[in-house]
Amino acid sequence: MEKITGGVLFLMTTLFMQSCGERFYKLATVSPGKTYRVRLIEKKTEISAENHWPYKVFLTLEKEGHTGVSDATIYTGDDMQARFGNIASETEWMAEKVLRLAHEKINAGRPFDWIEFRNDSGETLSYVLINWTVHSPNLNEIFLLIDVKPDEKIRLKVTSGVEERADRSWISCLGRFEGGIALEREGRDFRIVEKRNSQAEYFVTVKKWGTLIENNAPLPKARPKMPEGWYEVQAAGLFTFYLPKSLKLARPGGSPESEWGSTFSNDQMYLNVDYGSWGGEAAPEYLAKQAEYHKEITTIDGMTAKIQSYHIGEGNWGHDYKYVTGLHIYTSNDSERKLSMGFMCKQSSDMEVARKIFNSIQFQ
Repeated sequence: MEKITGGVLFLMTTLFMQSCGERFYKLATVSPGKTYRVRLIEKKTEISAENHWPYKVFLTLEKEGHTGVSDATIYTGDDMQARFGNIASETEWMAEKVLRLAHEKINAGRPFDWIEFRNDSGETLSYVLINWTVHSPNLNEIFLLIDVKPDEKIRLKVTSGVEERADRSWISCLGRFEGGIALEREGRDFRIVEKRNSQAEYFVTVKKWGTLIENNAPLPKARPKMPEGWYEVQAAGLFTFYLPKSLKLARPGGSPESEWGSTFSNDQMYLNVDYGSWGGEAAPEYLAKQAEYHKEITTIDGMTAKIQSYHIGEGNWGHDYKYVTGLHIYTSNDSERKLSMGFMCKQSSDMEVARKIFNSIQFQ
């Protein structure tokens, strides 16, 4: 529902009625330079075993009259959550490729922070949705980034939570590559530092392997404390890590191309360590189908790290381990894997052991 008269763009956000009388969100808008056309529409779907969230908002995106994205789901919720119309009642183009959706217009008098989005994936992103939330009060801003090219950077001005005495903020990101592959949702929680003298800066970076979300707060580099009953493994002067004393060396040596590797095990757990860029990773499509699958992008000893966990259940695997978590740490320029750890265990409670092992890694 766009109308252009005399070069002036009219942007229309509406709440429309279905037969039951329920109000649903609908948006139609064209970018200032008329390159992009965005349509958002909310629908109520049937709840089923596969669909737990009845309310969905779908995105259709056109570039110069050609549809590049059709009915992509960008928001889901139920009766217990805020409806999209309450979150995104105000809409404003910040630039030709940046659309802001929020419950109120930008207040120029309020303090602000920055989010810098970087596309380091080597591929064009058809769209990216950045969600910025400040808890207590619940400030929420959504930014739709369109047609983000490789190596492109976009800076977003977001409302700061310092003045509101909020204690935490949340950033999440999802999207789709030009070829149709989804950019999986990633999110991270941050503690808000009170009485700071400058704006906080946050960085959302899309890599080939996933999305990294971080901020500019300095992190003190301290040697992890060794848990009681553990010991330290020295990896040929490359790095160190801690292990429970029951997890003993089962086989020295890693892959043929690795600089260092070893396998450790006991009757409940198994750990394989490989330092080097050899080998691949499990396909995202395979991992997404695994039970209780969870992926996290974080930093360990200042290096970018990806942790993926899932439950393998029953099967003819040649072993009776039930739970798997894998760690991949990348080089300083994130171009290749540097260190991988594969952990398996029989009890879900032992997954916490894997987390402690991963967090104990120190590079030398």
